[in-house]
Amino acid sequence: MDVKKRISFLSYAVNGAGVGHVVRQVAIHKWLRRLCSAGNIKSEHWFLTTSEADGLVFREGFAAFKLPSKTIVEAAGIDKLAYLAMAKQWVWTSITVLRPDVLIVDTFAEGSFHELPAVLDVVGTSVLVQRPVKDSFALRPGYLSLLQAYDRVIVPEHEDDVPQLREVMGVQSSRLRFVGPVVRADTFAAFNRTTARQRLGVAPDARCVLVTGGGGGDDTIDALFDAVEAAVGSDERVHLVLAAGPLFRGRPRRGPRRTMFVDHDLAEHAAAFDVAVSAAGFNTIHELLLFGVPLLVVPQEKIADDQGARARRYAERGAVVVTSRHDLGNDLRALLNDEPRRQALSRAARDVMPENHAKDAAIAILQTQLPPSLAAALARLVTDDVVEATVALGAELKDVVELALALAGHRDLAGLESLQVQRAVELCRRTEASPLVLVQLAEQLDKKWHVHDLDAQLVALCGGAISGQHHAVVEFLKACTPERHVDAALLIDALQQAALRLSFSGLGLSQALVGFKTTRPPGPVLVQQAGSVNAARLQVSVNR
Repeated sequence: MDVKKRISFLSYAVNGAGVGHVVRQVAIHKWLRRLCSAGNIKSEHWFLTTSEADGLVFREGFAAFKLPSKTIVEAAGIDKLAYLAMAKQWVWTSITVLRPDVLIVDTFAEGSFHELPAVLDVVGTSVLVQRPVKDSFALRPGYLSLLQAYDRVIVPEHEDDVPQLREVMGVQSSRLRFVGPVVRADTFAAFNRTTARQRLGVAPDARCVLVTGGGGGDDTIDALFDAVEAAVGSDERVHLVLAAGPLFRGRPRRGPRRTMFVDHDLAEHAAAFDVAVSAAGFNTIHELLLFGVPLLVVPQEKIADDQGARARRYAERGAVVVTSRHDLGNDLRALLNDEPRRQALSRAARDVMPENHAKDAAIAILQTQLPPSLAAALARLVTDDVVEATVALGAELKDVVELALALAGHRDLAGLESLQVQRAVELCRRTEASPLVLVQLAEQLDKKWHVHDLDAQLVALCGGAISGQHHAVVEFLKACTPERHVDAALLIDALQQAALRLSFSGLGLSQALVGFKTTRPPGPVLVQQAGSVNAARLQVSVNR
C-alpha cells in the first residue's frame, strides 16, 4: 500500500435530543488530525450534521455543513415530509460532491433519513462507529444487514463488556474493531482544582455538585435541576454547577452558589466537583468516569440507548451510584457527607475508565488508508504526553517528528522509537527553539562538521550569547564552507565569542553575517589560530 500524502475524512453525525454522535466524532477527528500530522500527511476534515451543537465542530477547527435538526424542524412548523425529502437530497449531494477517502458514520448504519445505502459506493472507505444499542434496534434484520455494507465497524466499548455483540453483529473479524469508550476530553488539558473552581466561581471550601443531563435536549433536565436544588435546599456549604448542555432551552438558574454552565469544555473542569449528578448517556458518563468524579446516576429513557444497563454495569463495579428521582435527595446528601465513599467511587471510576480510546478508534480508521508499519508507528509514537508537550511548545506534531528523525539520523518513520520523539521534545524545551530551527541546525552540522554530541552542540548553538538568534545562526551555518575534519564544538565556541563581542556594541549576529559572506579566506596564521577557516572568517568579519 502506497503512503498517501492527503486523506479526506467526512463524518456523518446526525443527533436527536443529544450531542453524542457529533461529540464522539469530533473526538476521533482530533486524533486523526494529530496522527496524520505526525506522519506528514495532509488531512481534510468535514462534517455533515444536524446537531444544533455544531459550534463544537467549529471550536475544534473542523468544517461543518449544517442541516436543521428534526427537533427544531418540528418547532419551526416545517412540513416533515418536505424536510425528509430535502435532507436526503442534501446528504446525497454533499457526499457525491466531496467524495471523501473515508466516510465515518455514527451508530445508525442506514442514516437518520434511511439515505446512506445509496451513496456508500461513492466514498473510498466507509466506517461505522457502532455504539451498542438496545436489542429492539440491534436485532432487527434490516439493521444487522446494513452493518455488512461498511468496510470497517468500530465499537467504542470493550468486548468483555458486551460479550454477545460480536456474534449478534455477524461482522467479519477482519472488519471489526472493539476499541473501548471514546470521549472528546483530553486528560492533559484539564484544569487543576484551584483553577477549575476559580473559572466556575466556586469557593475553595465549598462542596461543589455538578448536575448535568448531557447534551441538554432531553425534556427531563429541568426536573433534574429542580430535584437537586430541592435536595441541597439552603445549605450554604453547597455550590451547584448546572451544566445545561448546548441543546438546553429551559429556564436559566441564577443566584447565590449557582453557576449555569453552557460551554463545551465541561470535562476540563472536572477537578472542581466533589459529586456529579448525571444521566447515563454514553459520552457524559464516560467523561466523568475518566476524570474520577464521584457519580450519582439518574438514567434517562431513550429510544435506542440503554442508559439503565450502562449505569447498572458500572454500579456493579463500584464506580457509580444508581439512583432515581425519588431517592436522589437522600442519596446526594449521604454522598456529600461520606468522604471515604466518594474516594472509593473515584478510584473505581478511574479503574473502569483509565483512558480515552479516541486514539484507538482513529488508528483503526487509518489502518484502512496506510501501510500497517506506518499505522503501527504512528500509534506508538503519538502519545498523550507527546501531544501535551507539543501543544505546550506551540509546535506541530509533524515538526517534532521531523526533528526526531533528524536526531536519529534516518528517514524511516517506522523505525523511529518513542524515546527519540521524547528526546526531540526535551531538546525543544532546553533550547527554547522551534523544532524546524533545530532540524535546520542539525542538518547543517551533520553536513559540514564532525559532530560528536549532537544534542549538546544544538543546546550550545541556542544558548549563551547566541540565545534568541536562532535564524541568524541557521543562516551563518548555511554560509559556511564544509570542514568535515573540524569538530563542530570549535566553531560553536567561536560563534559564542563573536556574539559576545558584538553584544558589547549592541549588535547581533545578523550584522556579522553580512560581513562574513563577503570575507575571503584569511591567511594560514589566522586560520591556525582560529582552528578553522570559517572561524577565522568570522573573526575577520567581527573585527571590521
